[in-house]
Amino acid sequence: MILREKDYIQSTHPQIAAGEKQEKDVAFYLRREFKNEESILILNDLRINVDGENAQIDHLVVYPYGFILIESKSVKGEIKVNKHGEWTRSLNGKWSGMPSPLMQAKLQRDLLLKFLIERRDSIYESKFLGLIPQGFGGRQWHSLCAVSSNAIVERDEIPEEISEQVVKSEFLVAKLHEIMNLNNSIIKKLIIDERPWFSAAVLTNIGNVLLQHNNSICKEALKPVNELQGQVPVTSTPESTNTVLKSSNDTVIKCKKCHSDANLTANYGRYGYYVTCSSCSCNTSMKSKCQSCNSSQTRVQKRKDIYSLICNECDSTVDIFLVSKGAKMIS
Repeated sequence: MILREKDYIQSTHPQIAAGEKQEKDVAFYLRREFKNEESILILNDLRINVDGENAQIDHLVVYPYGFILIESKSVKGEIKVNKHGEWTRSLNGKWSGMPSPLMQAKLQRDLLLKFLIERRDSIYESKFLGLIPQGFGGRQWHSLCAVSSNAIVERDEIPEEISEQVVKSEFLVAKLHEIMNLNNSIIKKLIIDERPWFSAAVLTNIGNVLLQHNNSICKEALKPVNELQGQVPVTSTPESTNTVLKSSNDTVIKCKKCHSDANLTANYGRYGYYVTCSSCSCNTSMKSKCQSCNSSQTRVQKRKDIYSLICNECDSTVDIFLVSKGAKMIS
């Protein structure tokens, strides 16, 4: 059952368009396979917030035995992962490091678990006895990285555990069935399958809690992003007010004049996104060098109330500005 479809960005930028296509492809495979499966819940482009920390999950699968988080990555070249779990990719014949999608999924998983635990009472409406534990930590938790079908994955040197988590889009559904290993027989569930499982009512509550929370923090309609300077308005217009953004690696947008990170207003003008300091009225561009590879070939993308810095060289993405004051990001 598809509980949430993905919000798509209309972009002429090749990297953004490729990333959107990859997420769209993964969502298509999930929808085609599971749209009529009431015991399998699919939430695409899910956002959650816990104690000022935010996470954006590309695709979440909730099934009777647990959760599967899927990170979509658009890769046209090759991917390598060394024994330390460090990722590299080729782009136009050049190799560069990239953030680990699986480490990214782990951070999202930790926040999702915390989110569910805090809402345990509303999810479990009654107390059960017997062998079914009332919790989430003992459930099945898996993470996958779904890469483009035309990517080349160098599996000879990838650690086996990581290799099992990297899958091309067209093989994703088969991998999900392998992980879920579902059987609709109640007798087999109770006697043979020792995994704790969610009842239909609890599964429904989990889906409803996640969906309602996502909707509460994504009130602003998705707006198309145009990165071409020649097509942006000459006159700047305010985007948001009184905002402070911190990213997961403690990068903070500060006023270039007074160095304050408070009382900043996000704007969009002739040269792209920038912030205005209410203390000194100075304007500061949101664009900066990539924190992963130090490349200056970066761009700022806005998705709803979140601004992200995207590197055209290594394809890394860091959330750098959020409309909600004081929010920390786990992207």
